[in-house]
Amino acid sequence: MGSDVSIASGFLVAQAPADLSVRLLDHLPVAEACASRNVERAQPHVRKVVQETQGLLDSALAAGSSRTSKVMMIRHVASRWSAAVTPFSACRHGCAHCCHIAVSVPEVEAKLIAAKTGRRLQRPLRPRSLADGADEHDYGYDDPCVFLEGGRCSIYEHRPLACRTLVNMDDSAVLCELQQGMSVPVPYGNAIDMQGRFALVTQMETFADIRDWFRL
Repeated sequence: MGSDVSIASGFLVAQAPADLSVRLLDHLPVAEACASRNVERAQPHVRKVVQETQGLLDSALAAGSSRTSKVMMIRHVASRWSAAVTPFSACRHGCAHCCHIAVSVPEVEAKLIAAKTGRRLQRPLRPRSLADGADEHDYGYDDPCVFLEGGRCSIYEHRPLACRTLVNMDDSAVLCELQQGMSVPVPYGNAIDMQGRFALVTQMETFADIRDWFRL
């Protein structure tokens, strides 16, 4: 578990779509520099989280615990990690670009969200497995997360792991702005340890977008 973004100079530019606007293209090297600086600033806080939660994270893969308990452990660690790195990131209250992208949630986590929020869990119309890959449905600004209210997440404390581990280490959220039909590279914090363990624990689960589990 860490906050490093592990990108070399020019990596974001190399990953940029050919038709990316000049405004965003010009910002990519700036984003790399900002992310590197912010990662360095966040590291002492991340190291403390690692020291305090590594045992819990390891327990998430140990035999004997229920899948629900394991998911809860990983989500707790992810919240601690997010709280450590977010102050050094572009993520701020009122910034909701990521609330308009696909948010993949396994059934076990959807049930936890339903239990904590009182929202009715529904049978998904577009179920898939982890092996099927990411949801390719294009949501965008016209189809926000059902829990986005007044520009803020109304279930922040109970949000999915996918949301807890998505942190833009840039100073600016400009690269988070959605570009229709285009994937813009963003210097996200390194949450691969938590994401990998979560995938192992939930690999046999049914997945669906959060909008599908909690349709209005």
